[in-house]
Amino acid sequence: MHLRESTRLLAKLIETEVKHFTPDFDTSYPEMNRHDYIGTDKFIRNHLDKDQALRIELNSELSFYPRCEFLDEIKHFISLQDVSDDRRAEQRMRIIRARATLFHTFYERTMVGGRPPAVDEATYKFKNLMSLARAFHVVTKLPPHECSDTVLYRCTCVATDKSKPHSCSYGKHRKCKHVFAEGIRRNTLQRQRGFILVHERVTPGRPTRIPPALVRERPAAVVNQYAAWGLDVPEDA
Repeated sequence: MHLRESTRLLAKLIETEVKHFTPDFDTSYPEMNRHDYIGTDKFIRNHLDKDQALRIELNSELSFYPRCEFLDEIKHFISLQDVSDDRRAEQRMRIIRARATLFHTFYERTMVGGRPPAVDEATYKFKNLMSLARAFHVVTKLPPHECSDTVLYRCTCVATDKSKPHSCSYGKHRKCKHVFAEGIRRNTLQRQRGFILVHERVTPGRPTRIPPALVRERPAAVVNQYAAWGLDVPEDA
C-alpha cells in the first residue's frame, strides 16, 4: 500500500475513534461564519476594490496578496523621493508587479518544481530570496477532497491580529480573509453557497493622499534598495 493511502487510512481510523469516544467533537472542516463574511466584506471594499495591486492573479489557481510589511517598505521608500503623487503611485505599482514576477518564477521553478535558482537569477542570493518570501501571501486552489463548502483555497498567512478577537489566519484556523476573498473574486464561493457578491459602496470622506516628500533621497540609497529587492534600477528613479 502506498504511503499516502496508508496515511489517509490511519487518519480515518483516528477520526472514527475520536467520534466514538467524544461524539460531540467537531472533526469537520471550518466554514465561513458571520464574522468571517463581515471581515472579508470590509477587506474587499476598503482594500481590493480601491487598489488593484493588493491582489495579483497569476493563473486560474494562483494569486499573490502583498503583505503589509512589504507595502509599508515600498511606501517609506517612495515617500523619500521628490516626485509627484502620480509618479509615486506608478512606481509603487511597478515595484509590486516586478517583485511578483520574480516570486512567481521562484515559486514555480524552485518551490514547486524543486530546481535551485540559477546563478544569474535574483533569487540566487539568500538575502533576496528571503525578502521575496516575506513579500507575499500565496493563495492556491485546494484539492477537491480538502475543500469545504466555503474554504476552497489555501493561503500561506499565519499571523493573526491580537486586537481583533475574531481574526483568523490559514496557518492557525485553516481559513482567512484571503481565501474567502479569492473565492468571491473568482465567483466559486458564490456558486458553492449562494453568497451575494459584495456591492460597491461609497465611503464618506476625502480619499487618502500620499504626503509630499520633504527630502530628496540620495541616489545611492535608491540603488541599494532596488538591489535589495533584486530589481534593476529604472531610469526615472
